[in-house]
Amino acid sequence: MNPYYRAWDVLLFNTDFDALGCTPLEAAGHGCLCVASCSYGGLSEFLMDGETGFFMKEHEPAKLASAVVRLAQDSSLALALRQQAAAVLELKFNNRDAVQFYEDYFRGS
Repeated sequence: MNPYYRAWDVLLFNTDFDALGCTPLEAAGHGCLCVASCSYGGLSEFLMDGETGFFMKEHEPAKLASAVVRLAQDSSLALALRQQAAAVLELKFNNRDAVQFYEDYFRGS
């Protein structure tokens, strides 16, 4: 998927349930913005509406389309969201901390 994430400007991601959708995080790691709706799940731990992309709990096609158009029309907003998404990925979802979490877990600490 890496070449696609690098080629796309925006990922439109819709799901009823996803514990923590990896696709939006992978896309953001390649600089691809995410516009998403997720009825139930943990995607809002990464995707904060208007900060790291656009996130809605309801699947409303008109609102999703409006967010995509807004990103296409406002390059400074798109850049700011890309930068913030990258910062949140590094802070909360980096490999170093994930490995440490599992090492601690399996060692019982």
